[in-house]
Amino acid sequence: MRQSGYSARLESGFPCGYPGSNPGAGALTMRKNKLVNYARRILEKYDVKPIYIMISGAHLYGFPSKDSDYDIRCTHIIPTTKLFHLKKPKEVIEHSMKIDGVEIDLVSFEIEKTINLILNNNSNVLEQITGENLNPTIEHKELVKLAKNAMSKKVYNPYKGMALQNYKKFIESKNTAYECKAVKKYLYILRSYMAGINALKTGDIEPNINNLNKKFKLSIVNKLVEL
Repeated sequence: MRQSGYSARLESGFPCGYPGSNPGAGALTMRKNKLVNYARRILEKYDVKPIYIMISGAHLYGFPSKDSDYDIRCTHIIPTTKLFHLKKPKEVIEHSMKIDGVEIDLVSFEIEKTINLILNNNSNVLEQITGENLNPTIEHKELVKLAKNAMSKKVYNPYKGMALQNYKKFIESKNTAYECKAVKKYLYILRSYMAGINALKTGDIEPNINNLNKKFKLSIVNKLVEL
């Protein structure tokens, strides 16, 4: 039950023409199917069972752009026989590749690590577990129940930390490398605060800034998302 810092390169090719911009509903469904197949192939190489496969990052947050990376996040279970070794299995499987100029980044946690993060109210993991799962399993349903029961005021800390981290990275640093992402950097900060406030008020996790703004009704958010 573990894995940490694990990188690998998939030798077989990725379906041509996958990354692109602003897909319609049909194209988006096709892309999700290709992402699931891609993730399954990677995890199969490590002989692990995926519990969930989902798309995180800007796509989950509700403001993807033409050049947005595809962040695939998963949780997996390793075979029981691999637990009976002197050396502990690693906790994380990582794999990245670039297709047509678009970065595809996969990170998968072993289930023990995921559960510990749930109990610590890690907002990233809570959003992943309660988000759209492209690989439905019975185990995922149990993780959703655990996440809902584990939710507490502690969730304030990771959301606040995420907002401050983005502020320091994008705004306070005055790094010219982020000038081309002027709109997104504000959306990342606003979304973190809005999602945190919503979680404290309602006990629900909502990562999408557009859904959050139906409650907050901030005109600046609508304007930034449309840009």
